Amino acid sequence: MNNFEDINEFRPSINTLNRVLNGTLDNRNDYVVAYDGNLPRLANYLIQHNIPFEFVTKGREIKIPIEMVHIEKTE
Repeated sequence: MNNFEDINEFRPSINTLNRVLNGTLDNRNDYVVAYDGNLPRLANYLIQHNIPFEFVTKGREIKIPIEMVHIEKTE
């Protein structure tokens, strides 16, 4: 296993984030943006896993840096 694969093991996948959010996630340039779901639950998950994020649009969206998310080829 190379270092890149080791790093991916610690980053949540889009599918994992979507299950926590139970809403909608979009890839937008350098961020994964979450909306239309349980944002407080997702924020709590991100805090517990020490993943940086920011609330935008007056708290109606969460932006997560794309490098903090593991994106499978099928996602």
